[in-house]
Amino acid sequence: MIDVKVEIDRATQRKMEDTLRNFAAATGKTVEDGINQIARGGAKQMAIKVQPYGITGKAKDLLHGIVAKQAHRAISTANVQGIQGTAASVHTKARDRRGRVPKDLATQGKYQRSPISFSERNAHVDKTVKKIGQAKAAWIEAGEKVDGTKITVQKWLRTHVGGGFGSATKKDKGMNYSVELQNSTPYIKNIQFTEDTAAAVATALKSGFKWMQTTIDKQIEKTNREL
Repeated sequence: MIDVKVEIDRATQRKMEDTLRNFAAATGKTVEDGINQIARGGAKQMAIKVQPYGITGKAKDLLHGIVAKQAHRAISTANVQGIQGTAASVHTKARDRRGRVPKDLATQGKYQRSPISFSERNAHVDKTVKKIGQAKAAWIEAGEKVDGTKITVQKWLRTHVGGGFGSATKKDKGMNYSVELQNSTPYIKNIQFTEDTAAAVATALKSGFKWMQTTIDKQIEKTNREL
C-alpha cells in the first residue's frame, strides 16, 4: 500500500479553507462535496502517475511498447551473459530502482544459455501490461468509492476497475473532513514512487481548487445577472 502525506503551510491552509467555505456558500453544496471532487481528481492523477505515465488510449499503446522494449533488452542481456531464469525473473533482476532497464546493458554476443523464446517474452509483456493497468485502475476504484461518482477513463482501463485493491476512507465533517485513498495492489511500490505520488497530489490540489474558484466565480456572475 502507498501512503501519501501532504504538508501545507498555515497560510495556504487558510486560503483553501476560505475557498471551501465560499464554494459551499455559492453553490449550496457542502464542504464535503468540494473535498470529494478534489479526492476524485487526486485518484485520477495517481492513476496517471503509475509508471509508465498516462491512462489514455495512446498511453496504453506507448505502455505496451515501453514494456516490450525493456523486457527485450533484459532478456537479450540474460541470453548473452548466461543469466538464468524466466523472462519475468530476468526482467525483474535487470530493473533499476525506478523500475527501468538500463540502456547500457550488453545485448549482443554469443548466447551463454538456452535462449528465452519470443513466445515466452511476449506472454510476459502482455501479463506485465495487464498488471500495470490493474494498478492504475485501483486508484480509479478508490476515487469512485469516495461518493459513488464515476471517473471518466478510457475503456481499456475501465475493464480493470473493480479488482478490489482500491479503497477510500472518510473521516469527520466540515473543515475537519478528510478523504484517504488506498491502493493495495501488492506490487504498487515497484511501479510508483514517492516523487510520482507527490506530483500527483500537487496537481490534484492545484486543479481542484482552480475548478472550485471558477465554479464560485460563475455562480456569483449568474447571481449578479439575475439581480
